[in-house]
Amino acid sequence: MIRSGLVCFNSGMPEYHLHTGEGLRVIEKFIRFKEEFKDDPQVVVGVQELQYYETNWSAYRVVAHSITRTGFTIRVETWGNAKIDGIVATWLAYYEE
Repeated sequence: MIRSGLVCFNSGMPEYHLHTGEGLRVIEKFIRFKEEFKDDPQVVVGVQELQYYETNWSAYRVVAHSITRTGFTIRVETWGNAKIDGIVATWLAYYEE
């Protein structure tokens, strides 16, 4: 069984702060599967699109955590002086019986 989707994060969202400040900045979103898996699935995340400000460097991480058969939390991080204006994260959840 496979489920997939994407999540858009950008500076138009009130809780979005990856484009301001310095140090560790994080945004998370809970993804609920349309149908439950029989058990906790494996989840793979990736990046489809990244919009960043011109700086000396960019740094980001996209991870899935708190994975259950009903859903998971996707987390995007940046740190240092990196400025990310928007990011589209993709995910794929699968379970093999």
